[in-house]
Amino acid sequence: HGMIGMPICEKYPEEAKEVNQDSIKEICKYIGKDQIIVYPNTNSSYGAQPGICDENTKMKPLSLYAKTKDEGEKYIAELPNSKIFRLATVFGATCGRQRFDLLFNNMVLNAYFTSKIELYEGDFYRNFVSVNDVAQCFEWSIRNINGTNIFNLANEKLNIKKREMAEIIADFTGCSIEEKLDSDIDKRDCRVSAQKLKLAGYEAKINFTHELPNLLDLCERLPYNKEDREHVLKFMRNFP
Repeated sequence: HGMIGMPICEKYPEEAKEVNQDSIKEICKYIGKDQIIVYPNTNSSYGAQPGICDENTKMKPLSLYAKTKDEGEKYIAELPNSKIFRLATVFGATCGRQRFDLLFNNMVLNAYFTSKIELYEGDFYRNFVSVNDVAQCFEWSIRNINGTNIFNLANEKLNIKKREMAEIIADFTGCSIEEKLDSDIDKRDCRVSAQKLKLAGYEAKINFTHELPNLLDLCERLPYNKEDREHVLKFMRNFP
C-alpha cells in the first residue's frame, strides 16, 4: 500500500499524501487490538547524515516521499501490535511486477542494455537489502516479534558508496562506468545500523552477486532486444 519512490511522489504530490499518509491514518481506525500489522517503511527519512543511523536517529526526510512515509509510520507506531521496518533500498528479482527504478536494479538494466552505467555523486553512501531478505524477515517477524517495534532492515555489509556498487556490477558484467558531473536529484547519503534487528534474531545476508544473475536473466527475457533502445530507456529516465 503506497506510492513508492521520490519521482512518482514529486509528480503527484496530492495523491502521495493521500495514499502514503492520510489513508494510513484512516486504516488505523479499523485495526483491532489483536491484529498484527507489518508496515514496510523506507529509511529514506534519515536523509543525509554523517555516522551510522539507528532507530533512535532523528529523521531528516529530504523528499515528499520520505516525509509522507515518515508520517504514516507515526500512525502505525501507535497500534498495539505492529512491526515497522525501515527498509534500505531494495534490490533483486521478483516473480511479480519487477521494479527497475530501484538504484541497483536500474544500474544492472543499464549495464545489460547499454554496456554503461552513468554514475552521479559516486561518493554518496547508500544502504541496501535483498527483496528475498525482506520477504523472509516479514514472515519471521510475525512468528517471533511481540508487540510494537521499529527496526532498520538492511544488510550492514551493503552500507557502501554508489561508486563501489557500480564497480561490483561492472566487474560482473564488463560494462563501463561514466561518472557524471551533474547533481543527483536524490540527495540521500547515509549508512544504517541493523544491530537491533540482529539482536532480535534476524540478519539480512543476501548480497549483490547473489541477485545479479537473476536480474540479468530477467533482462534477457524482457520483450526487447538490445537494439530496441527507446523501449528500454523508458525504464531508465529520471533515475541515476
